[in-house]
Formats: sequence, C-alpha cells, structure tokens
Amino acid sequence: MIRRLTVVAATALVAAFLAAGAASAEPAGHPQQLTPKEKAGLRVTEDVLGSLFGGASSGLGF
Repeated sequence: MIRRLTVVAATALVAAFLAAGAASAEPAGHPQQLTPKEKAGLRVTEDVLGSLFGGASSGLGF
C-alpha cells in the first residue's frame, strides 16, 4: 500500500516539475516559431505523459 502511494506521489512530483519547467521556459505573450527539434521533443513529451496518465493524445499540432 505504501509503495503504491509512493509511486503516485513521485509521479505527481515529476509532473509538477515538468509543468513548472514548461511554464518558465517560454514567457507568456511572446509567440515564437518552434524548431523541428523542439516540435519532436513536444511530441515525445506528449506521448510519454499521455501514456503515464492514461490520456489520449490531444493532437496539439506541433
């Protein structure tokens, strides 16, 4: 039971760090063109987070 709770807490912590990093990586209100490498990274991140949280791909179009 404690092991499952630890896994859930660790997953939530990692998700929070990823969200905080993404939020601070690009300032709001300053749109920029993404490079192909950045687009590929976003696709991979979307796939990984979708598989971790059981959600379908949102198809953001990156």
